[in-house]
Amino acid sequence: MTDLLPGLELDAAVAERVMGWQVSESAPDPDNLPAVVPWRDLGVLTVFRKRALRSDGSPVALPGDFWSPSTRIQDVWEVVEAMSRSTKESWEIHYYSTGAVVSFDYEGGRDRLWRPGVHQADAGTLSHAICLTALEAVS
Repeated sequence: MTDLLPGLELDAAVAERVMGWQVSESAPDPDNLPAVVPWRDLGVLTVFRKRALRSDGSPVALPGDFWSPSTRIQDVWEVVEAMSRSTKESWEIHYYSTGAVVSFDYEGGRDRLWRPGVHQADAGTLSHAICLTALEAVS
């Protein structure tokens, strides 16, 4: 799994496996929308932030609405925050002009998706390295 390149496939894996988001096969219920709405469109997972809705209840994609943790630092930081909810988790980030090396150390505990231990990945960008490390932790 750690050989995925930045893009939709990696973003979908992080959304489903790390963030725990469920994929809806139909348009979301406009009266009960979460902050982020994932659903399948033409077989590709696309995640939009909640903005505006069409009359059929499907979200209208506005510029910047695609959630892409593998390419956007503001989106991958949501992954870091979701995985850092107690003192049992820590991140170590080394960022260089040639890329980034990221480590996530989880001591273990209940109610977590990730495996105890140190999980590490390196990639050409910080966002990509964080996504790969997060996936390594849930493998």
